[in-house]
Amino acid sequence: MSHPAIARLTGHAGQAQAAAVLAAQCLTVNEYAPDFELPRADGTTVSLERMLQRGPVALWFVHGAWCRQCREELERLRSLVPVLAARRVALAGIVPTPPPVEGTGGELLIDADAHVANLYGNVLCVPEELVRAAVDAGLELPYVGDCGEHGLPVPAAFVINALGIVTFAAVDPDHRRGPRLRDLLAEFGVELDQRGASFETAASRPPQDEDRP
Repeated sequence: MSHPAIARLTGHAGQAQAAAVLAAQCLTVNEYAPDFELPRADGTTVSLERMLQRGPVALWFVHGAWCRQCREELERLRSLVPVLAARRVALAGIVPTPPPVEGTGGELLIDADAHVANLYGNVLCVPEELVRAAVDAGLELPYVGDCGEHGLPVPAAFVINALGIVTFAAVDPDHRRGPRLRDLLAEFGVELDQRGASFETAASRPPQDEDRP
């Protein structure tokens, strides 16, 4: 796990049970993605519907700004924004609280009450008796009004096509197993080398000027 306290939270019911809960409630491939509107760190807002007007959208949910690995992932996503933008794909990182970085280079959206995470099914409700211990350990658990409890947003990735249909979904309470950037990028013909640098496969890269007759 990316934080010892997370192991305590998911361990309360067991990893297997947490995974089963997520599997039952999480959005899956071929389902329509619920629309939402969230604020950016600067206070302006954007909706999924608006982002989809430009093409497919990739959503990347993280635990929160307190998670070091999550902050590193957001920085990594920032470097990949130009690659996806060249393929007319919008990338949005979704966090309960803004991390101490200047966004992802794409959209960094603040899901303060985990409403969107709950809509997409990648949030685990936390028993009240564990909330204080989690907060003392440095975790920020948003109050999820939809379920009347504090919740732990679980790392998840979704790709939504221009029709609003989910074409890729990955979620797991154990950060070591997924979602993986490599799998998300493969949806757009982008691969990572052993150093983590991105490159596009010739068979799937967007048409270049020299390719046109």
